[in-house]
Amino acid sequence: MFKPIGGNVPPKRIPKNPKYENVKATVDSGPNMLGAAEQLNETKINILFKKEEFFKRMKPATLARLLTQERPELDVIVLDVRPEEAFQIGRIRNAISYPSPLFTRAVNPFSSQLLAYMNKEGKAVVLYDEDERIAAAAANLLYEKNTDNVFIVSGGLRRVAADAPELIDGVAPPPPSPVGSRRASGSTRPSTGASVRSSVQGSSAGTSRRSSADADLGSKQWR
Repeated sequence: MFKPIGGNVPPKRIPKNPKYENVKATVDSGPNMLGAAEQLNETKINILFKKEEFFKRMKPATLARLLTQERPELDVIVLDVRPEEAFQIGRIRNAISYPSPLFTRAVNPFSSQLLAYMNKEGKAVVLYDEDERIAAAAANLLYEKNTDNVFIVSGGLRRVAADAPELIDGVAPPPPSPVGSRRASGSTRPSTGASVRSSVQGSSAGTSRRSSADADLGSKQWR
C-alpha cells in the first residue's frame, strides 16, 4: 500500500454543505461529534472564534473540568508546545511535551498518539504555552494541515496557574498582571522588558516609557 512521506497524514477534513446545515438526524447512531457539540451547547459552553483565527479557545476552568470528570463530554489530549526545558520546570498535569517546531517537520510531524485525536469524533487537541503566542501559531498551522478540532488554552499556562492551580505540576509561572496594576502612584520606573527610549534634556532623572498592557484575549472563548 502506498504511503506518503512520513506515513501519518491526519484524517481528511469532510466538507460541509450549508444547505443542510440545520438538518437533524432522525436515527440515534450513538456518540458522535454532532451530539457532543449539542451537549456542549446545552451546558452553555460557547465555542467561538476570533476573526483571524481558525482554532477555538478553551478557558482554564473548562479544561480543568474535562480533565477531572470521570466521563467528560469531550476527550482531550493536551500538548505543551514550549521548549522541553520549560516543560520540565512546570506544566499542566498529564500534558505531553510537543515543541512547536515538530509540527513543521517534513517527516513524521505527528505522533501516533496525536493522530488518534486529530479530527476524531468526541475528541479534541488542546495546545498551550506560557501566554498564547506560540500556541496560536501552532494551532493555525495544525488547521492548515487539515485539523479542525484544535483548541488553545486562553491565557496560556499563566492563566491556568491563576484560575486552575490544581492542574499545575512543577513550578507555576507568575500569573498575568491585571491591566493597569503595573502603574504605581507617582512612580516613573519602567516595567520589566520596557526600554528607555529618550531622556528629558536638563532633567536629573530620565523618564522611561512603560511597556503596553497585554492585549485583550477577547470575548470569543469556550466558556
